[in-house]
This record gives sequence, C-alpha cells and structure tokens, in this order.
Amino acid sequence: MTSFGLFALVSLFYVFVGLQTLLLVIKRWSFLTAPVLSPSDSRLASKAAFFLLIPPSVLLHELGHAVLVWAHGLEVVDFGFYGYMGYVLPSGRAGPLGDFLISLAGNLVTLFIGLGSLAVGLFLPGPVFRNILFLELGRQSLFIVLIFYPVICLAFPGDFVVIYDFEKTPLASSLVAAGHALLLGPGFLWLWKKRLRPRALLLSSQHAHLFVTLERQLREQPGDVAARRQLGILYVDAGAPREVRRLLTPLAESGQIDGHALLGLGLAELELGEIEVALAHLERAEPRLLRPEARTLAQVALSRALSGLGRHEEAITRFSALDLEQLGEEALSAYTASVLATGRADELRRRLEQRLASGEAANGVLLRSALDRLAKTKSA
Repeated sequence: MTSFGLFALVSLFYVFVGLQTLLLVIKRWSFLTAPVLSPSDSRLASKAAFFLLIPPSVLLHELGHAVLVWAHGLEVVDFGFYGYMGYVLPSGRAGPLGDFLISLAGNLVTLFIGLGSLAVGLFLPGPVFRNILFLELGRQSLFIVLIFYPVICLAFPGDFVVIYDFEKTPLASSLVAAGHALLLGPGFLWLWKKRLRPRALLLSSQHAHLFVTLERQLREQPGDVAARRQLGILYVDAGAPREVRRLLTPLAESGQIDGHALLGLGLAELELGEIEVALAHLERAEPRLLRPEARTLAQVALSRALSGLGRHEEAITRFSALDLEQLGEEALSAYTASVLATGRADELRRRLEQRLASGEAANGVLLRSALDRLAKTKSA
C-alpha cells in the first residue's frame, strides 16, 4: 500500500468518527448551548472542532491550490477529497515560481483559517461552545500547517517539499521560512503563550460566560470596582500576570481592594519580577486573608519574595514555619538558595531527609531534587 493510500484510509476512518461526533453533538445540543458546559461537553466541543470543522477547511485548502492552478492557465485534471486530506493534480507544470505558488496557496488558506478562527474566538467571544469551536479550529489548523504537515513532508511528498526547495526558489522559500519562524517563535512563544493563551483558557472554561459578562460590564462602566476585581481574580487563576496588574493596580492605589485581590496582585508582581512591589502587596494582604489555603499561599509567596530580596534570615524563618508539602518548585528553590546563602543548609537537609524517610511525601521527586542540590553544593 502506498503512503497516500494509507493516509486516505486513516482519513476515511476519521470520517466515520466524525459522523459519530455529529450525532452526539445533535443529541447533546441543548447542553452544549448552555452558559456553562460540563467537562465532558467541553471535550465534545473540542472533538467537534476537529472532526466537524477540519474537513471544510481541508476542502478550502484544496480549493486554494485549484485557484492558483487555474490562475496559471492550467487545468485541474484530478481532484481528491477524503475529509481530512485531499489533493489537486494540475495538467502540467507552471515553472519553479508557479509550482511554488500553487503549493503555497492551499497552506495560506489553512493559515488564514487558523488565524481568523483564533481572532474570532478571542476577540468576538460568545457562548462557550462557540468559543471552543473557533479556538480549537484555530489552534488545530495552525498546528497542521505550521508543524504537522511540514514534518510529514520530511518523509513523504507534499506541498512543503516544493515550498522549501531552496535550489529552485531561493528567495521565495527564504521569505516563507522567515515567516514560518516568526509564527513559531515570537508568535507562539511570546504572543500566544504569554498574551493570548490565558484569555483562550478563560473563554473555553466554565467561567467563560462570567468572563464575557464582566468584560462587557467594564467596557460600559470603567469605574465598576466589583467587575474589575472579579475579572482580575479570573486572570490570576488563568496565569496572566500583566492583565492582573492592569486590572488590580488601580484598585490597590485607590484602596478599593480586599485581601484576596491583593494576594492575586502580589503573586502577579512576583511572577513579573517586581519583588519589592510584590512584597508590599503581600504584606498588606496577609492579615486580611481568612481562608487557611489563601493564608498559606500568601506565606509561601512572602517567603519567596524575602529570599529574592536577599533577606534570607527572614525568608528561612517563614519557610521553616511551613510544611514542605506546601512548597512548590519555585518556593523550594528559593528556600534552598536562602539556606545556602546563610550557611544553614544542614537545617533544610535534615527536614528533607526526615520528610522523605517518613514515606508520606506527596512531592517526593521535588524534595529529592532539593536534597540532591544541597548535596552537590556541599561536595563542591
């Protein structure tokens, strides 16, 4: 069996799964259109984005190839569409640049579908099911065109073999490679992971309806303290420190902030490296916190901040009052740095050994890693 035949069979199997997904979406429609989705319905929405929306995007991809074939005065002599893959066979060659453009066209369609779907999902949000469909279609389309398809073409013939034929089209191929690198580098690592992903997570979560409502309230009434606070707290949970700072700093400066929001703001500033600012917020927040888990979180963050500012004795005092199980990787690293800076490494070493010897350490791997670091430092 040829590689194409194998891919076609897999694609046709996906068509069968897609029909099953469609029937399930129809059956669950009243639940999928609710303001809040269950975890299983959220997974169904993600599944629907692939199995129901990728086939139309593949068809448009192939149409993109066909349009450029016609634009070069050629005919489409064969066309195949198998739901999740397809092909267009032109009647002849269009020259090095023409072949390049024909190969590129379909992938540009997929790229624009991906970017457009993400833009709609992120900046024109609606019900959570709709958000998930657009965001997942965007994410999956970009994964296909930027990673999956180029990697497949390393082993099998495909569009990117022609697109990246630097001998025949050195300038055009170099320009595409530069754009490809920008999308994977700054586009993914900075714009998506640091800026847009937290928003996408919120719009796909059980808080999506509340999130959209709060944003609308804040646009209509910028002085709405309650909406600003709630939105800031949602961004704390989503891991978006810059948004937390933007929303909650005005409340802290005006004194219209409670302990929980101050804790979130302190954590955000700590993540952004503004340790002195973080410490001030955390010290204000700690006495206002009533819930034990919030107080513990504040104490851990305060300990990290003190260590980061070189106030190691104070940091060790605070760390010593906490259970080792309450410390994450960053906090344990800060604790280790403080004991090493003050010559008190044996104290932490004994704590770690006792905890590991008890056999009750839930984060044993993390504790052993800290113990190994202390041992390496001692031997050095």
